[in-house]
Amino acid sequence: MSSVQAFALGLYDQRSPRSWVESEPAKGARFEVYLPRVDEAAESAGSEEIAATPVRRRKTVLIVEDEEGVRKLASEFLGSAGYTVLTAKDGTEALAIAEQSDEPIHLLLTDVVMPKMRGPELAKLLKGLRTSLRIVYMSGYLEYNRGNEDFLEEGFFLQKPFSRDTLVHKVGEALRNNRRSRT
Repeated sequence: MSSVQAFALGLYDQRSPRSWVESEPAKGARFEVYLPRVDEAAESAGSEEIAATPVRRRKTVLIVEDEEGVRKLASEFLGSAGYTVLTAKDGTEALAIAEQSDEPIHLLLTDVVMPKMRGPELAKLLKGLRTSLRIVYMSGYLEYNRGNEDFLEEGFFLQKPFSRDTLVHKVGEALRNNRRSRT
């Protein structure tokens, strides 16, 4: 009697998982995995369980990034964290959005180096329109000089590439923090 036949007849320890592999040259391979039956209900993951709907943070973030992939990813990350997200591909578009919107924009997340208008220049112009606006600069360049006069003193900095958790944490920190910038 083969092990597959013994398994089919139930002549094995049913509490242990089993697997078989059959392979023949030029015919491929067949894998069979048998897991033990469980009669009790699965335990809840508790605090590790992901919420079905994101927490609504009631804050609006304007993302300004010339690279479409980075802009979309940052938008997805912050949207999934419950933020309302507006996006712009450059400073000119961002200014138009800010000027036309009657809704508050709580935070500007801007790339430092962009065509048409650099992030620090955009931040200064938007701070003139919305004085309570928080700023997070992001850059893929390793040289970031906090003493550079182009940057607003209260701005925060995020190094690219970044993870979802890093981005959400930095945005939350900037929104909560009343102190001067932290990199």
